[in-house]
Amino acid sequence: MITCEIDPTDPLFAVKLELIETTKNKVNFAIRQNFTIDTSYSALSFLRYVVFDEDPSYLILAKTQCVNAAKDQWVASGRSIEDFAKQKQIFTG
Repeated sequence: MITCEIDPTDPLFAVKLELIETTKNKVNFAIRQNFTIDTSYSALSFLRYVVFDEDPSYLILAKTQCVNAAKDQWVASGRSIEDFAKQKQIFTG
């Protein structure tokens, strides 16, 4: 088990929480030997935000690119954009 936390005194604290789409700045992850397991990948993904201390524009751009790529794949598979928005809401609360 590993606990990852974004420092509340981090100048980018609010931006990071908004980009992660959560109000939690502290998350526990069960790390397995096989990093293909979703929880291990999620921990590494969360840690990117924890350690990032540069221009927040890079974070915003990366997030936008990832969401747009996921949306394009979703629509290319024949599913509606409305369903994408609903699915995204399920994952982000």
